[in-house]
Amino acid sequence: MLDIIKLLNENPLEYHFEREIYILFKNFSYLIKDKRILDIGTRDGLNLLSLKYYGANEVIGIDIDDSKFKKYELDDTKLIKMDIFDYSDQEKFDIITIFLWNFSLKQYDEIALKLKELIKENGSIIIGFYDDVYKSNYLGYDNTCNVIELFNKHYKYVRIIHKGLQWFIEVK
Repeated sequence: MLDIIKLLNENPLEYHFEREIYILFKNFSYLIKDKRILDIGTRDGLNLLSLKYYGANEVIGIDIDDSKFKKYELDDTKLIKMDIFDYSDQEKFDIITIFLWNFSLKQYDEIALKLKELIKENGSIIIGFYDDVYKSNYLGYDNTCNVIELFNKHYKYVRIIHKGLQWFIEVK
């Protein structure tokens, strides 16, 4: 299996977002251990390695583009090419990770509802997003989206767990 720590340390500029996510998972490893986890927008699946490293029992990555799936040897992980809105699973997840820059702002309400279908009743959703996207006219978007307010509309519990290059919030 790929040595995630070695990869992140040898290529700090190439993997700066993955390093931040790896550190987040390290700080919340007690939440990850023995859990069933879905990573939405998984790209090459590198976050799955961090999740496995910190003790996740089962990790599944889903992405509409499978062109990067073969970049690494990902033992004991499952990668699925599919749109999240078409995905269903009989068994719900303990944790879902999703990084919102993969989606149009117009889809956020739909995403919030879809995540409710996939998460266990007391499960956690870890949401990552760029702070700049929501404070400026980023890429021409009319930014009236407040991610915290959006998820407060759909969930009982929303808290910021990290502010850095990207923000992370936990939703239940």
